[in-house]
Amino acid sequence: MTHTQKMSTVCLALTSAALFSFCSKQALTQINGQQNMLTSNKTTTTAQILSSTWETVTDGSSLTNYTSFESEWNYLYPWGSDHNGTARMYGSSTDHSQIYLNGDGSLTLKATYHPDSTLNSFDPKIPIHYHSGTIYSKHQVLIDSIFPYWEISVDLQAPTALGTWPAFWITAVNSWPPESDIVEVKGSTSIWQNTYDGNWQTKLTTVNNAATTWHHYKAVYNRLKNTNGSWSNSVECQYFIDGAITSVQVGNNFANAPFWLIIDLQMEAASGSPGPQTDTYFKVKNVVMRKGKTPFDPNASYKLVNVNSGQVLAVPSASTTQGVTLIQWPWLGGTEQQWQIGDQGSGYYALTNRNSGQLVDVKNASTTQGTAVIQWPSTGGNNQMWQISRVGNGIYNFKNRNSGLALDMANASKAQGDTAIQWPYQSGANQQWQIISQQ
Repeated sequence: MTHTQKMSTVCLALTSAALFSFCSKQALTQINGQQNMLTSNKTTTTAQILSSTWETVTDGSSLTNYTSFESEWNYLYPWGSDHNGTARMYGSSTDHSQIYLNGDGSLTLKATYHPDSTLNSFDPKIPIHYHSGTIYSKHQVLIDSIFPYWEISVDLQAPTALGTWPAFWITAVNSWPPESDIVEVKGSTSIWQNTYDGNWQTKLTTVNNAATTWHHYKAVYNRLKNTNGSWSNSVECQYFIDGAITSVQVGNNFANAPFWLIIDLQMEAASGSPGPQTDTYFKVKNVVMRKGKTPFDPNASYKLVNVNSGQVLAVPSASTTQGVTLIQWPWLGGTEQQWQIGDQGSGYYALTNRNSGQLVDVKNASTTQGTAVIQWPSTGGNNQMWQISRVGNGIYNFKNRNSGLALDMANASKAQGDTAIQWPYQSGANQQWQIISQQ
């Protein structure tokens, strides 16, 4: 949901394989400059989205009953009950006056005219006129190098009367901006789809029966690459209504920033006033979140940084001898500290040292906890294959295909030179890693 109440937009038509409408708050010359920069420095990878492996985060059934709902969603905003309109949010596991399930797989957010003697706690601290509802997902969106593609979709009946301000949007957890509004309705039949990274890009599409008929809205987020093949921090935001693409926008500094997904029914402010004094209803169903990944770039080099120690996985003394036990060591940039990640199929990867050409291996294919992790020439064995799973906020774990045990720094040590082992996964920081591209 936009944090400004008035916005003038300038639209620019971009022609590629299709004609998209790209709207920005900036002057036309600034948009042209941004377009040229993106053309010369970034490459889109829409085809990679289509060929990527998708994992479902939320499958659309979360609104069927309160058990499912409360396992997937939180009541109110992440920061509390107030935001930038005249509605104060109410809702809990015991209060469904403003937030309730309909028994058919859909959810209703209800705004009730209820003037309050207190002011909104957000600037400019306008009076509260309504009680309403909002929820946010317990699953954060993180567009990174492991899951560079995300798709978020929903079916909505969104009110369009003057003073009603429903929205379905993502906003950054740690700072603002960035923000992406998949659907925002501000007191009219215009559907706003916006990207904010310090500058606004906006597309308006008229949907005359948005309040009375179910419509399908979707955003696809695609992390962009620079022309040299390295990941950029920019993300292409593709917006859709009823299966038709409406706009392609670019959010700078969207990558590696966790987002909340929020569904709310704010009132007045940017949507105009006075708002209705009768109840207003915002209906929601079929919320689906998916994240997509493609095989790691086989030509890229990665450093694996242990979360506990801040040191990287390395081959000691840059050895090329098979069977040497791997260690942690402060990052020096040597190839003995760099790894290539090769897709082995079925969600498993081989980790190859750039210096020795040997693989991360569990010694003797052991399934015993505490066994050393070594380098060894490729054999194709399951003890050389690793499942990579995201823990959250750019952090991952590695589990061996043969043993099911995790790549671990022994005794949670922070000392340089201590050895890597396999151990049952216990969510320890010594079992968690950052994967950072060196391209």
